Amino acid sequence: MLFSCAAAGAVAMYLADPQQGRRRRALARDRTAGFARHANRRMGRGVKRLRASISGDVKGLRHSFDTPQPVANDQMLTDRVMSQVFRRSDIDHSRVNVNVEDGVAVLHGVLDGQDRIDELNQAVRRVPGVRDVVSYVHPADVPAPDEAPRHNANDSQSSL
Repeated sequence: MLFSCAAAGAVAMYLADPQQGRRRRALARDRTAGFARHANRRMGRGVKRLRASISGDVKGLRHSFDTPQPVANDQMLTDRVMSQVFRRSDIDHSRVNVNVEDGVAVLHGVLDGQDRIDELNQAVRRVPGVRDVVSYVHPADVPAPDEAPRHNANDSQSSL
C-alpha cells in the first residue's frame, strides 16, 4: 500500500512539474494513443487471420465428406502416372513404358538397380486411381521377366 502511494505521488510529481510537465504530459498522451492504435491494428489483424483460418477449416471439412471423382479412363490414368511419377529427374522415363488396363498399371522397362525399381513401383502405387501395379521392370544385367497371361474380358465372353 505504501509503495503504491509513493509510486502514484512520483507519477504526479513527474507530470505536474512546472518546467517539464507540459512536455511530459504531451508525450504520455501521444504514447498512450499510439499504443492504443497499435493494439487496435494488431487486434484487427488477429481477427482477420482467425476468420480466414476458420473459413479454410470449414471449407476443408465440407470437402472432406465429398466422394472422390472416379478416374475417367485408363488413358487419363496413364497420363497421371507419367506426370506424377516421372516429375522427379532421378528416374529415367525414356527407359520405362507405362500402360494402364482397368486401373492396373503395367510397367515394362529397364532401370539401373532394384532400389530404383522398388522406388518406381511405390511411386506408381501412390497415384490416385491406381488399383494395383504389375511390374516387368528389371535391372540391366538381369533378363526380362516372363509375362503372365493377362485376363481379357472379351476372351471369357467368347468362350461361352
